Amino acid sequence: SVFLMISNTRLQKAEGKLRDHRAKLSDLIQKTSMDLVNARNLATSANTAKTRFLANVTHDLQPPLNSIIGLGELLKEKLSRCGLPTERADVDQIIEASKQLLNLVSDILDISRIEEGKVELHPISLHVVHIVTDVLKSVQPIADKNHNILKTVIDEGVGTIRNDVIHFKQLLYNILKYACECTENGLVTLTVQRIQSPLDDEIVLAVRDSNTEVHPFDHSQTLKHFHRFFHSSESELTRRGLGLSISRAYCELMGGQIRLESTPGIGTEVWINIPADVNSTPPFVSDKRTEKSQTMVQ
Repeated sequence: SVFLMISNTRLQKAEGKLRDHRAKLSDLIQKTSMDLVNARNLATSANTAKTRFLANVTHDLQPPLNSIIGLGELLKEKLSRCGLPTERADVDQIIEASKQLLNLVSDILDISRIEEGKVELHPISLHVVHIVTDVLKSVQPIADKNHNILKTVIDEGVGTIRNDVIHFKQLLYNILKYACECTENGLVTLTVQRIQSPLDDEIVLAVRDSNTEVHPFDHSQTLKHFHRFFHSSESELTRRGLGLSISRAYCELMGGQIRLESTPGIGTEVWINIPADVNSTPPFVSDKRTEKSQTMVQ
């Protein structure tokens, strides 16, 4: 009896200590959860402020850049009539730099719209061959500038798909443009296939370039917004990689996937898998909006 009494007393003390530890642990978990919620709210607010800032800045930059380009074209015509080829070449450089900056501003504006969730899909019936042909016409001048050869391999059974014509074209254009800008005196190949099964029906786009001076890097980071923007030299102004991250966002918005792999001495390959029938309701929700929803639930 004495042994049982002593054991019971010890057990009661142990249970008391356990209750105290549980209470402290509960308080610690609650405090940590509140800290996480506050951190998420701060991150969401900071991201919203950044997105609004980018949208406002890019909107303000576009008109003066367009004016510079327009005035440059007029000045170039006047210099041509006056027989001043040297000065005309200088104006050409101004126009080219302005166009590069305008494209960069447009990419930043697209990113701000994506992060705000303002991008919507309006699928219609598209003939894949016609879409690819239109995109290749737009990319051809970029390929010619770097003395590249554009090659296309399209399977006969690709047929038609349902997708948003504007965003599908921009997705493909960004990938081909990046390959042509990163390759000189080489070959850029676009392969288009359609894979059909009882469960899946999707379009597979593969873009391969022959840029042998590539280096292996973290491709999960490369496809993020502004990663290469802050990890590139000044000589790579036209290859900041924003188009890759925009294409990744559009691809996920369409319910697809994008993969990228670089092999030194061989080149870079980008694979894109997109459902042949894309829904109007976007299946993709950005990480920022997901975190915000989780915060509201908590």
